[in-house]
Amino acid sequence: MAVALVAAFLLLFRLGEPRAPIWDEAYYLTATARYQAGTAQFASHPPLGLILIMAGDTAWGTNRHVDQTAVAATKTIRAEQLPANYSYVGVRLASALVGCLDMVLFFLLMLRLSGSLSTGLLATGLMLFDPAMLVQFRAAQLDSFQVCFLLLALHSLIAAVRRPHWLAWFGFGLCVMLAALVRANGLLIGLGGAAVVLYRLPALGWRRSAGHAAAGLAGGATGLVAIALTCAALSARPPDLATDAGRKDAAFLSPTHRAALESGRWTLPAYGALVADHARFIAADLAGVPRHDPNGSTPLQWLAGGGAIAYRWTSSPEGRSYVALVPNRVAWCLSLLGVLVSLARLPRRMEAIPLALVVIWLSSLASMVVLQHTRVLYAYHHFIPLICGYALGGQALRLKAPPEGVVMLLQAALLAGFALLVPFVYAQPVQPWRCQLAGLGPC
Repeated sequence: MAVALVAAFLLLFRLGEPRAPIWDEAYYLTATARYQAGTAQFASHPPLGLILIMAGDTAWGTNRHVDQTAVAATKTIRAEQLPANYSYVGVRLASALVGCLDMVLFFLLMLRLSGSLSTGLLATGLMLFDPAMLVQFRAAQLDSFQVCFLLLALHSLIAAVRRPHWLAWFGFGLCVMLAALVRANGLLIGLGGAAVVLYRLPALGWRRSAGHAAAGLAGGATGLVAIALTCAALSARPPDLATDAGRKDAAFLSPTHRAALESGRWTLPAYGALVADHARFIAADLAGVPRHDPNGSTPLQWLAGGGAIAYRWTSSPEGRSYVALVPNRVAWCLSLLGVLVSLARLPRRMEAIPLALVVIWLSSLASMVVLQHTRVLYAYHHFIPLICGYALGGQALRLKAPPEGVVMLLQAALLAGFALLVPFVYAQPVQPWRCQLAGLGPC
């Protein structure tokens, strides 16, 4: 309860500020408007995250009577182009609420891995007091949703290891697919499950191991089918060719998919075409992403908490205010420490859960190392390995806890880092030295 209350305060306080799109909100607000209009569309990511953003805005209801025709007509939008009575709270609500759930799930994960209530509570500060996490979760962006499915997948995997049952493996596969339907890199979480199946093969035998793998695949297939059905139900109309967004989407609409939209009769080939059309659009969009950006960063920088991004800034008599993704370097370095400790111990003490976490960490980081040669990357692409590093640290603490003095010193450093950087979460005026400390350069 305490974790949920602190998370709710940090994530919901002044949620409607700033009254302007933050980073990828410029794209996601328009996608939300098209989903609410029932128009078929494609985006640079799979549809689940955008559907959840739309669900939050619809449930909040403040934009129900706002004319969003012009919003839906374009793929990207600026603050001055949005209606004067547009509410940012609704579109940010789902991300923030799921972010609160993320904090609770993370606490429960660290509790299960460390076996200690006090350790679980202290470790939760790694996410609670990380401005990078908070600023992403408070915006209508995708990260809180993918982190939620990652954490649920890890909980399912722990259950599958400790009490092998097909239902736990089904849940793992389902959560992996849902994470991938927010961002495609979520599929890499599944490699952790594959590593566990192979590691436990000698003990469980081929038949049980194959059953577990089949249950995981069935869970993934169920997730894909469910979201394909949902996407089709929310996209009853073909793209509007009178709009810029509609023309861009229509270029990727296959004849089978178009026929289903026009007739309202969805067949198995039509659902397959829907999935394939989304994949084609995502691939084409990825090919068009630039290789360099002043806000971009590299996987090597992320390991030590580098890669800060200034999302927005405004000037006022009080000074210049920023909304920025600024990692708490203490937390991010502790994640790396958890990985290094586990890598040192793994050859001597092989266990299923640390093995799975290391595989997810390595595969996620390796994929980013490869991608950095084809497109620009940003610090939030590190969230999956970041959380795996925390989990590895929690598992290591079960075997040997550090001295209490060291724990208190690290906790103090974590809180001090948060106190110095928290103005970047809430668009508060900042002094030039804070910008330098955050890694944003002069401001």
